[in-house]
Amino acid sequence: MGNDKTRVGIRGVAGLLGTQIADAIQKTKDISLEVGVVLPDKTLDTVLSRAKFLPQSKSALPKQLFVQVPVHLGRENMIVRELNHRESTTFQGISQLSWKKNCDVIIDNAYPAGKEVVEEQYNSFPGKIILQDGASPEGRLIVPPMIAPDTNQGNRYRMGDCILSGLVPLLYPFRDVMQNMRIHLLTQFDGREVDYLITERAHAFYVRDDLRAKVQGSLETLFPNQGVDVEAVIQIPSLLHYQLTLNLEMQEPLSKVEVHERLNSMPHVRLVPNGVTSTYDINLARSFSEKIPPIIVFESSLESRYEKTNTVRIVAALYYRTAAVLPNLDAIRIVSQGMDPIKAMRQTDRDMGFNE
Repeated sequence: MGNDKTRVGIRGVAGLLGTQIADAIQKTKDISLEVGVVLPDKTLDTVLSRAKFLPQSKSALPKQLFVQVPVHLGRENMIVRELNHRESTTFQGISQLSWKKNCDVIIDNAYPAGKEVVEEQYNSFPGKIILQDGASPEGRLIVPPMIAPDTNQGNRYRMGDCILSGLVPLLYPFRDVMQNMRIHLLTQFDGREVDYLITERAHAFYVRDDLRAKVQGSLETLFPNQGVDVEAVIQIPSLLHYQLTLNLEMQEPLSKVEVHERLNSMPHVRLVPNGVTSTYDINLARSFSEKIPPIIVFESSLESRYEKTNTVRIVAALYYRTAAVLPNLDAIRIVSQGMDPIKAMRQTDRDMGFNE
């Protein structure tokens, strides 16, 4: 690539994931955010209002902003004119956007919603298109550092969800000796409450067998030579960290030292010492510093003896706010720059300051 940066456009840049990806891109030296597509809704109002009382957040906005106007809201030129009259930021209509001219990679956080507006240009786009988990089953699954076998998806890739983004980096270092995996997951509730929050809902848990089957299917695609058993996915409200429990059966015994070395070799992963046995300590640390990787392995959960064992148990905490964000940066480097997946992840770690 030389000194050229990979030019990225984000459709859905004003949403939670979009703003986080945009902010992360600002910390890189090899990726530039050229284009952002937004809807004229309350989410956009929130982003623009935040930029007014937090001016530094404006630096994370794309160089060009385009508005995609749903038919029921009126004519594109009228909505664009109103926004430009009201806001200091300059907007253009999406009808004026040429993805091919402005971008090397498209990250689409909204697909398939509103795809009829972009589909024609997507079909002739010469670069790579990265969709999010909600676009399933479209796109070739990519969960750094792994990519599913090619199924004639062309230039379209699909990111794994938060759960897979935490699991795969923990499974990957054992892929050469792992025979079977058993997994139990406790995650943040991602449904919509039908009414106001009451005590009974706040203290409820939800058995998500649909997610269990989905995670199992994705892991079987990525690890076709290993047995996969996702025992359960349980969701409760108000979690900063997902909880991952992995029981791995090996074809050959490993010592605790070998397990440590394999886990420590993985980007986005950090082992915390035996004295840390709660996410309280991790949450407190994150309140002081953002330079903590998203996947935290509790050393106390690993086998304490040094003799070799065929069974490895891992208990980890996955920070949901960055779990799905950083793999998008990894994927840009992997599919567009042709970078080795592990090197791509390590570059992301350096950009985020995790190695400092």
